[in-house]
Amino acid sequence: MYKELINAINADKADGALNDSYVIDYDIDLAEIGEWTPIGDKDMPFNGSFVMTAKSDGTMPVIKNLVIYTDREFNGFFGVIGTEGSIQNLAIEGVRIEAGTYVGAIAGFNAGIIENSSVISNATTEAVGIDVVVKNASQYIGGLVGYNDRNAVISNSSAAIKVIISGETNTNTINLGGIAGYSGSNAAITGSVYNSALINNNYTYFISADINNVQAEIVIGGIVGSVYSTVSGSTSTARINAPAVSGVIVGGIVGKYQADTSASMSLISDNKAENIYLTGYLVGGIIGKLDSSSVSGVTNVVARSYSTGSIYGTRVGGLAGEITRGGIVNCYTTCSLSGSVMGGFAADILFANTSDYGRVSYCFSNATFDKSAGSAYAETSSEVRALNNWWDDTTKVGGYVEHCIYNGDAANGAERRYDSFRILWLVRSPDDGMTSDANCKKMETFTNRGFDSTTWNFVSDSYPTLNI
Repeated sequence: MYKELINAINADKADGALNDSYVIDYDIDLAEIGEWTPIGDKDMPFNGSFVMTAKSDGTMPVIKNLVIYTDREFNGFFGVIGTEGSIQNLAIEGVRIEAGTYVGAIAGFNAGIIENSSVISNATTEAVGIDVVVKNASQYIGGLVGYNDRNAVISNSSAAIKVIISGETNTNTINLGGIAGYSGSNAAITGSVYNSALINNNYTYFISADINNVQAEIVIGGIVGSVYSTVSGSTSTARINAPAVSGVIVGGIVGKYQADTSASMSLISDNKAENIYLTGYLVGGIIGKLDSSSVSGVTNVVARSYSTGSIYGTRVGGLAGEITRGGIVNCYTTCSLSGSVMGGFAADILFANTSDYGRVSYCFSNATFDKSAGSAYAETSSEVRALNNWWDDTTKVGGYVEHCIYNGDAANGAERRYDSFRILWLVRSPDDGMTSDANCKKMETFTNRGFDSTTWNFVSDSYPTLNI
């Protein structure tokens, strides 16, 4: 029944714009036509409505075997979704996309709304995902969407698909994500899931950058690579494989957040990075690199999120690889860490000036460390809360860790870097929140330090969790 869809698309084009409404209540197998030509491009984006609704037997229809070989700028079931475009309940099963600059199974470029949609690769066929080659251009590659433009929305959607880029040399930034490669200002990704499914003891779906000569940034996230806006209520079980060389930034939820913001609300919130397996250079369980400058002081960009699983790389942290500027609040990690520099919260928490610096507040680290791999720091390698001179706090050498707790038994002697200030020969080391494994299972340990019992869930004789 693919002919019915193609005829409708062609008729829509003939009117000079792709803005009709499509209601699909039947399965479509694209294998019958071989290679798919994406709907919409830069000159004529899709600005209509595309809705899949229940078939006569009550089950939901599926589009099967999406295959694209041709190297276009925008590749996916849709090439470009415009600002008026709306996609609902689109389900794609079986994907094979081998080329493109902006690449996603649903859309290479999205400026509209995608809701309640899903993509799953076919584990038993060659249609197992997205596998493209490095180009001499910046690339944006995601399981659902390559580039989620400003004001665009992806909500309540999911992907179980390989997302791979390979080649000899990258000379431009590459953005990879389980849901989206990139998400712009005022955009939103909410309630979405990337699943690295374990089938027959093998990870069938994963995200990978197999590049021999890294010359520019490669930014990878379990949900989104680079983001300048909201990511909330989403879950990643990502398995991410990337080289542990400079320029490679990896996060269980977000690869990199880098934007100016004065927002009082947290932008990356209520996310779960569960049973993740990450490798790279700068790697964090929730976010690889947080750099959010603000004219009004530190903004808590990341909140109410957690990470579990394993992290490997060069500079690795249970919550973040590096916090240059911006705050993380009410988060926890139970990750096992292995790297040249390991931090229970972050490998590095930096200080820019009195208004902008890195900060971790009301967080809990239950991280463990492979001390044979490198230098292990219970919370961070940076000298948090440190001043070189008591009279001039612009000489700080690190950001802040405030009102936090870490399990000293799990950290097992990991180094402490907690100089409060330096006055010539005098060095004072304040309470850094270290406590025993037994105390980490007591509510009062946390509430006495100011943790909010409405945000955190405390159960007797158990580690705390978050109410998300």
